Parts: sequence; C-alpha cells; structure tokens
Amino acid sequence: VDFYRVLIQHRIYLTTYLRQQILDRELELPLSYGRIYRALPTDHVAEGRQSLSGLSTSELVSALGASYGWTRDTAQRLLVEEADPAAEPLLWETVKEAPSPLARLHALWALEGINALDSDRLATATRDGHPVVRAHALRLLEAHLTQTDEALRPTARARISALARDPDFGARAQAMFTLGAMRPEGFWDDMRTALYRGVENEWFRQIVISGLQGFELEALQSTSTDSEWALETEGRREWARLLASCVAAEASANRVDDAIELAASAASESNWIASAILDGLTPPERRRNDLGLGSEPTALLALANGGDRGLSSKAQTLLDRSEWPGKPNEKEPDAAVVPLTASEQAIYAMGKALYPATCGACHQLNGMGQDGLAPPLVDSEWATGSEDRAIRIVLQGVSGPIDVNGKTYNLLMPGLQTFTDQQLSSLLTYVRREWGHTASAITADEVAAVRAATSGRQDMWSAAELMSIE
Repeated sequence: VDFYRVLIQHRIYLTTYLRQQILDRELELPLSYGRIYRALPTDHVAEGRQSLSGLSTSELVSALGASYGWTRDTAQRLLVEEADPAAEPLLWETVKEAPSPLARLHALWALEGINALDSDRLATATRDGHPVVRAHALRLLEAHLTQTDEALRPTARARISALARDPDFGARAQAMFTLGAMRPEGFWDDMRTALYRGVENEWFRQIVISGLQGFELEALQSTSTDSEWALETEGRREWARLLASCVAAEASANRVDDAIELAASAASESNWIASAILDGLTPPERRRNDLGLGSEPTALLALANGGDRGLSSKAQTLLDRSEWPGKPNEKEPDAAVVPLTASEQAIYAMGKALYPATCGACHQLNGMGQDGLAPPLVDSEWATGSEDRAIRIVLQGVSGPIDVNGKTYNLLMPGLQTFTDQQLSSLLTYVRREWGHTASAITADEVAAVRAATSGRQDMWSAAELMSIE
C-alpha cells in the first residue's frame, strides 16, 4: 500500500501551527489523486470485470462461484434486488451442491436477502463441509430461532450444541456468540464444554465472556468448583481473574460478597483460583472509590490473617480498597454530597445516553481510559475540578503533555464545538457525577458563557493555559 500524500489527518485535530506547517510544506498535495494504490502479487493476472446487468437469473447464480470477489458480490446484490422467484430453487441447490464454499456462502446470504431461508434449511447448512459456511449459517439461524416452529426448534438447538464442539475455531467462536446472544436453555453447559478446549486462547476467553453479562459470578462458581478445573494453567487463571473483575464491575455488594466467599472456600484446595479471584476483585490503585461490600467480609479477613503469605497480602490489599457498613475509617470523611436536582438529574441522564458514542470509545465505558489513546476520567482532577477548565477542554480540546492522576499523557483531544450547549453540559455533568464522583453539575448557560468568551480561539488548550484559569 502506498500513499500519495505525506499527511492524512482530520481537520478537527489540526492546530493553527500544524495547519500552517502543512500549507508551507505542501503536505496536503496532490489533491487530484486517490490515496491508496491497489497492491497485487507480481504474478497476478487481472480478471476482466464482467458486465452482469444483462445476465439471466441462472447466470447470476452461476456467477456466485466466480473467482473475482466483485463479481460474486455484485451477482448476490442483483439477485436480492431482482428477487426473481425462479432464483430460490437455484440458490438452494447451490447451497447444497456447489463445489465452491464461496458460492455456497453467497447463495446462503442471497436466500436470506429474498426471505427464502427457514430454520430447517439453516440447520442443514450448519452441516456444510466448510467451517466458514457453517459459522455463517449459525449466525443466520439466530434470527430464525425466535420465529421457528416448535417442532423445528429442538433441531436448531441441537445444531448450536454441535457447533460448540466443532473442530474449527471459527465455528466454535460463532457458537459462543450465538449462545451468549440468545441464552437458550442449557447455554452455559455448551459454553463450558467449549471453554475446556479453548481456555488457553486469549481470544476465545474474551468471546465467551462477551456473552456472559450478568452471569459472570455463576460461571466463576461453576468452573472454580469443577474438579476438572483443579489443575492450574495460565488460561484458567486468567479466566478466573477476568470473571472476578466483571463481578466487581457490576458493583453489586451481594455478588461481590459471594465472589469473596468463593475465593475463601477455594483457598484450601485450589490456591491459584483464590489468588486469581482476589486479583480480579481488587480495584486499580489509581481508583479512589473503593469496592463496596454488603457486610464485614469475615472470609476475607480470615484470608488476610491466614498462613499463606501470598494470599494474605492480596487479601489485605483488597481489604484496604474495600468499604462496608461499619468499617473503621482512617480517612477524613468526604464533605456532604449535594444531590442533583430534578433538572440536573435529567441532564445527567442525557449525558449518560450520549457518552458511549461520543467519549466511550477512547475513555472507555468505565471511564478508565486507554494507554496511548486517552487518559482516565475516573478521579481526574480535570474532569471533576474547575467547571471553566472542563468546559474549555470539551469546547476547544486539549493537547499534551498533561498530567492525569499522577501520570503524564502526551496526547491530543479534539474539541466538540459542533455539540450544543445542552449536549456538552449533559456530558460534563455525567462525567462529574459518575464512577463515584461528587462534583457539581454544569448547566447549558455555563457552557454558553464560556463558548462566547472563547469564540475567537482555534487552538487547543495546553495544560499550563488551563491551570491559569480558576
């Protein structure tokens, strides 16, 4: 791949200085050419692009097996657009008999496009000889399981179980996605069976966990008490740690208590499971807000005072970063939190809805940020401190270096000047009151005032400039 231009960058990220550098060096030129060459092997023989507009339905079905991807894609599109009733038997015959797996795959999706698939046909397609076709058939089956006849449902469910044991990784992965999305009866039994085989694969662990929202504690209890799980491996340890971290993220005191009890009960026989659970439950050191427990954690206190030095140290760290009713508190009590008014609560709710699509990709839904992309918002003095600084950051952006929670970030954050005052106030209010934050809400009028005062500014703010603002 080659680029015609030296620099490709969205204008919102360009400071006045960088913009002038680009113009002076003519880095934006040439304007009349595309950006990327097509890279081909040196021995590639180009296949002439076939005109498909005049082909019959049967000829379009035959074109689904072409070696040229554009031909296959276009033939599939035309078959769906034309929706010729004569195409259905030809496409189904292709799914069953075509020697090319690509032809079978395109035919399967073309049948979906003309609403000619049912769970019976899809169950048949999940037995295809090629794993990619099997995986796609299973993905398509999801939509039909909620509509299928009761008589066909057991067959479809059996095919999901079969693919959970498929020899191909991709087919098993799709079975995990399907089981997690649909949660049919006995879904965890199938997922656990596949997990025994794939737990050492990082991607497979993540795939399984992605389908367990709200069920992480139960999955942790199931695997941690399974005799077949007693032998420690790197993958099994990481599995337990990840599930425990998900339980902590639920912020349900009772479920966290249950996870601690599980760690304590595992300590005598499977020390590594207890250690992994404690690791997963322990909040990062940079977090101020502690893990909330429902009552005094007697099991955790026992681990902290036990004879295993490794577990004792981990348990003590978790105790130090946990809160429960009646815990002796050596810290100065926080000032009374001023509750949000009804109108401020409405602004907070709007910000909560906006945050995932506007800020969550970089700062993450949990506000913890991503190294190399965005600093954390949790406990950030920039987010919870001066209202005027926070408003300026979201209006014009900020460029590093900037210190956040004791760590220096040399990154750029573009401003959001196209957002309305109401949208910006809602985002700021959400960030300032989420994740245990207790900072004041910010109103649309406050955003409007700062916008007017800084209307002539084009550059991002530096940390030094922001610090000069009260």
